[in-house]
Amino acid sequence: MSLFIGTAGFARTIVYQTQIKGSVENSSFDKVTIKTINDRPIHTATVDSNGDFNLKAPLDTSFYLLEYGRESIYVHLDAKDRLEIYFDASDLEGTLQFKGVGAQKNKYLSKKARLTKEITKEVEVFYDVDENKFLENISNLKTRLQKELSEYNVKQSFIKQEEKSLQFNYLFSIQNFQNIYKYNLGKEINPSNAFYEELKGIDLENMSDYKTQPYYYYLVNSIWSKRIEAEDGFENMDNKFREISNNEVLNSIFIGFYSKITRNKDTAEDYYNLIKKYSTSEEFVTAAKEKLDSLFLIHKGDVSPSFTYEDIDGNKVSLEDFKGKLIYIDVWATWCAPCKKQIPYLKKLEEYFRKEDIVFISISVDDEKAYNSWKNMVESESLEGVQLFADNSFDSKFMEAYGISSIPRFIIIDQEGKVYDEQAPSPSFDKTKVLLELLLE
Repeated sequence: MSLFIGTAGFARTIVYQTQIKGSVENSSFDKVTIKTINDRPIHTATVDSNGDFNLKAPLDTSFYLLEYGRESIYVHLDAKDRLEIYFDASDLEGTLQFKGVGAQKNKYLSKKARLTKEITKEVEVFYDVDENKFLENISNLKTRLQKELSEYNVKQSFIKQEEKSLQFNYLFSIQNFQNIYKYNLGKEINPSNAFYEELKGIDLENMSDYKTQPYYYYLVNSIWSKRIEAEDGFENMDNKFREISNNEVLNSIFIGFYSKITRNKDTAEDYYNLIKKYSTSEEFVTAAKEKLDSLFLIHKGDVSPSFTYEDIDGNKVSLEDFKGKLIYIDVWATWCAPCKKQIPYLKKLEEYFRKEDIVFISISVDDEKAYNSWKNMVESESLEGVQLFADNSFDSKFMEAYGISSIPRFIIIDQEGKVYDEQAPSPSFDKTKVLLELLLE
C-alpha cells in the first residue's frame, strides 16, 4: 500500500510494511513463513535460539497462511498491521495468542478454527446425515460463526471479507459433501440435483477472490477438478482441462494432478500423462512417474516390507516382533488435523479388540525436530497401542515401499506377515471393525 503526498515540487511515496514479531515456546523449527492461500511462500522469518522471530514485509490486504514446521494457521494481514504472535510449539492451536494492531481479527480467526473443529468433531452427528440435515448443519455453523464475528472489534472492511469467506465455505461444503462423506465414513452418498442448486451460476472467473479468499480458491479448484475427473479417459480429461481460461486456475489445477495419482489406480496413469504432456519440469515429471510406479509396488498377498523404529520408551521395535498377530497400522503426524480426527475412533477400536490377537501400531512421520512434540502428544492424549517414531519421516524405507506421500494412511498386515490391504479403511468407518472381526475368525 502506498500513500502519495504532493508538495509544490515533488511527490514522496511511503510504503507501509506489515510488521510481525513473536515468540515460540519449546521451539523445534527455525523458521516462520508467510504463504499465500495457494501455499506459495512469500516471506520467511528466522526463529532464533530464544524462540523469537521478527518479520517486516509489504503485504496486500488478504488472508494468508502462517506456517511453522508442518503446521499452518490462517491469518489476515494488511500493510498497517503491527502484530505480535505467541504460541507453544507443542500445541500451536491451543496456545495461540495475538497482541497489537491486527490482533482482534486474528483472534477471531483462531476462535473460528477452534469452534469449527468443536462443532464438526462428532462425525456421525455432523456428516452422517441426509442431504437436508447436512444443509441445516452447515447453515447453523455459518450462523454461529457470524455471531462470533459480531463480538470482535474489527474493521468493517474485514467483516465484509469474512462474510464472503463464510459464504464461500458454506458453498464449498455443498460442493465437497460427497467427498467429505466418503472420507469420514467410507460410504457413498448421492445427493439430489436440488442439493446443488446454490452452486448454480457461481462465477469461476473472479481472480480477486481467487487470490484472497481461501474457500473461493478451494471451491473453484474443486469444481474444475470434479469436472475433469468425471471425464472418461485421458483425451476427454485433457479436453476438459483445456477449457480453463485463466492461467492461475490452470496452474493450480495442474499442480493438483500430482496428488491425484494416488487417489485412484484407474485414473492414475491419465493424471500422469497430463503431467507429462504439459510440464516443462523434468524433475516434476520424474517425481510423478515415481509416484505412479509406487502404486504398483505392493500387492495383496505380498510379504510386507519391514521396519525397525523406536517406541515411546526408546526401545527398538520391528514388524517381525508381531508375527502371528493381525496388525493394523496407522501412519500419522502431530501436525496432521485429519490424522488427529481419527484418534478417538482408533481408541474405540483398540478398546473393542483389547482381548483379541491384534496389535495396533501408530507410526509417526513427524520431522526429527518435532520428536518432543510427538512424545508430549502421545502422553497428553494417552495414546495406546504401539507408538513408533519413523527414522526419516516420509523418506523412511517403509514409507517409500508403500508409496506413502499423504496421511493419514492405514495398512492391514495379516498373521503371516503378508499385506492384506495397503490402503485399509479408516478407524471411523463402520466397515473397519467388521473387517477386522472377519480377519480374526
